[in-house]
Amino acid sequence: MVEFLRTKNKKNRTHCRYDWDFQTVRQYATAEEVVQDFVKWRFETYILRYNELLKTTKNDLEYWQMVLKCFEGKLPNKIVAMKNKKELVIEISKLTGSKNAGNIEKICSYPTYRWTADFYADTKKKIAEIEKEILTIQDLIDNPKKIKSIFIEEVKGLKE
Repeated sequence: MVEFLRTKNKKNRTHCRYDWDFQTVRQYATAEEVVQDFVKWRFETYILRYNELLKTTKNDLEYWQMVLKCFEGKLPNKIVAMKNKKELVIEISKLTGSKNAGNIEKICSYPTYRWTADFYADTKKKIAEIEKEILTIQDLIDNPKKIKSIFIEEVKGLKE
């Protein structure tokens, strides 16, 4: 949200708006300065967006790698002999070497049908897809000009 206030004197017109943090008011001599400042600020949020996307995608990769380790560690065969969920959590932690409680809980909650050969193959495919996605995101982060191109295309899309 941007608010503009103008003086009544057309010669000394100023543009005011809340700063992008919505805490302070900034003044500009021209509307163009406001737009330039906005574009700079908005582009910086794109950089943050792709860094956050990379973090989320890496967490997804960790999760699917944990699932794969459970398959390779024969977890489906071991589940039948387990007495309770606590034993399952301990076994998943041991097989994966992870302490990520959220991912361990997701794996513990799998229904039986998930531990099939089809799902094992799907898991391997998912890991390959996520690894490609990470490379793509990292490439964007390493090349701000590419992010700028995306930004420009999205701004053009707003016109339509």
